[in-house]
Amino acid sequence: MSWKSLNRPREFRETGRQTVDPGGNETGPWVYIGEVLRPHGVHGALSVRFFEADRLNYPPEKIRLQTAGGDFYDVTVRAIRPHGRGAIIDVVEFHTRDEAEDVRGAFIMVPRSTMVPLGPDEWYLEDLRACIVVTREGRRVGRVFDIWPLPHHDLLMIHGSAGHLILIPFHREFVLEVAVQERRIVVDLPQGYLALYHESGALE
Repeated sequence: MSWKSLNRPREFRETGRQTVDPGGNETGPWVYIGEVLRPHGVHGALSVRFFEADRLNYPPEKIRLQTAGGDFYDVTVRAIRPHGRGAIIDVVEFHTRDEAEDVRGAFIMVPRSTMVPLGPDEWYLEDLRACIVVTREGRRVGRVFDIWPLPHHDLLMIHGSAGHLILIPFHREFVLEVAVQERRIVVDLPQGYLALYHESGALE
């Protein structure tokens, strides 16, 4: 069992600047595919890093930028070209280095419909976040808020019922079912696993 997410995004925030809705539009929900590293040159180009370039259908016509301050901007892609371990994106709306500097560190999003389809037992982090985790007996463990990627398997990062962090391996040995539509993940944990969190106060 694996997960396909293109980063661990910041929480969406309301702002008063010219922004766009971070949710879906006529092309469907948006997913994170990279981040802006720095301006490139003096004409508004962006030096970027893609988290999983093989998941992209090149070239996307539109990208959405989420700045560190929580603003969202839809921009038009003129061209994308490889550059070192990343790429350079020429954006129609940016004409100066200062404009590109304003989105340094921004996350890059594309419509989900433009991505290569996921395979079996693959999910985007956006699909896993906010899922309720329950045991096979129906006991609530908490709510997923992130994934901790590790070399051999990833960890579900869960807000426990008492508000503390609970970590569960995202692996077939522990995860019985991922029901994205129902926002539910069913786990089968070793005996005594949750007792450790009870003792620490993470579970009520």
